Amino acid sequence: MSLNQLKLAQPEADLIKNPVERAKRKLIGNLRHQVEVAKAELRGEQLSTSHKVTSEVDGEPRTKLIERPVRAWYRKDLSGEYRLTLRVRNRSLEIQPGKTDIIIDVLKEVPPTIQTVMGAVENGDLDKQISEIVAKKGTK
Repeated sequence: MSLNQLKLAQPEADLIKNPVERAKRKLIGNLRHQVEVAKAELRGEQLSTSHKVTSEVDGEPRTKLIERPVRAWYRKDLSGEYRLTLRVRNRSLEIQPGKTDIIIDVLKEVPPTIQTVMGAVENGDLDKQISEIVAKKGTK
């Protein structure tokens, strides 16, 4: 295969520069992680990620890998149902005015629910809500 046979395109610089598109991409990536967290919990495991930590020992920098559990965006409430909260820029995303949680009956329904939310984000159904959070950058 030669370079002439490859499909080439211009860089996606415009998408990367757009803060709303960047937030959407990050949200979709985080939702993918949440699907894996839920699947691991269904298997009775806990999903964790590796992080490099550098510290100084006897004046020498030392790097080691530390396993850190991935925090789930869903939790079991007092009624036994699961509540999934979407987060963009470390803020809860209002799906409808005043409503930030998605109620899920049982744990095995969490991964398909997250997949549905990912589809909604990709289709632009939550663009307005994401834009509002991006516009509030730096305000609390």
